[in-house]
Amino acid sequence: MDQLTDALRELDPPLPPSSVDLDAVVRRAHRHRRRTRAFVTAVVAALALALAVTVPLDGGGAGDDSAAQLAACVPAVGGGASEPSADEVIAQARARLRTVEGSKLAMVFEGPLRQALPGATLLDAVTCTPGVWFRPEAGGFRARVHIVDAAGAAHLEAWVVRQPAPAGRACVRDVETATCVREDQPDGTVVYRSRVDYGGGAVLLTVDTYRPDGVHVRMSAGNFLATGGPVTTTRPVPPLDETALAALTQIERLTL
Repeated sequence: MDQLTDALRELDPPLPPSSVDLDAVVRRAHRHRRRTRAFVTAVVAALALALAVTVPLDGGGAGDDSAAQLAACVPAVGGGASEPSADEVIAQARARLRTVEGSKLAMVFEGPLRQALPGATLLDAVTCTPGVWFRPEAGGFRARVHIVDAAGAAHLEAWVVRQPAPAGRACVRDVETATCVREDQPDGTVVYRSRVDYGGGAVLLTVDTYRPDGVHVRMSAGNFLATGGPVTTTRPVPPLDETALAALTQIERLTL
C-alpha cells in the first residue's frame, strides 16, 4: 500500500504555492533597510567629521553649520529609529515606484551623472538614501541630490517638464548678484546659462535647455547643501561646471 501511495504521489505532484511568501518579502526588505541605513550613516558621519575640521574658504567655509546640515540626514536612516512595520515597508516600496515615468527618468539620469562624478556618493536629498529619485512636481519630475566626494558636499537639482521656450525673452536676473546668458541654437533649441553668487563663496550654477519638441530640462548645482536654512559653502566650487550641466540637459532619453 505504501508503495502504491508513493507511486500515485509521483504521478500527481503537489501544486506549487499560489501566493508569494509575504513574510519572506518583508524580512528581505527589513534586512535591506538595515544595510542601507548603516552604509549611509557611516558616509554621513565621516563627511560631517571631515567638514568639521575643514578650514573655511573666503569667509564662508565648511564649519559646524555645514556638518550639522549633512548630519541632519542621519535621523532619517539611523540613530535609534524604530524598525518600520510591514505596512510601512510596503508603503515605502510603493512610494518608490508610484510613477513609471519617474523611475524611467532616474534610470536614464543616474548613469551619466555617476560618469560625470566618478567616486562620488549620491544621496536622495529628500530621504537621505543612496541613489537618485525623480518625483512628480510642478507639472513634471524633479530630482534633488546630495553629492558627497573628497572635495566636500554639494547639491544638485534636475527638473524635466513639458514647457516651451519663452519667445524672444532675454535672461531675467532674479537677484542683483545673478548673471545670465541666452543662446539660440540653429535647430530651435534655446539654452539659458545663469550664475548666482550668494556671498561667502557660495555659488549656484543653472542651465535651462528648451528643446524644439517642447521639453524643458533644468540642471542646477551649488557648492552648498540646499536645506532651507542659511547658505553655507560645503566645498570650494560646485561639483559640475556649466558645460557639464549643459551636457546633462542634452541627454536625449531624459524626456517626457
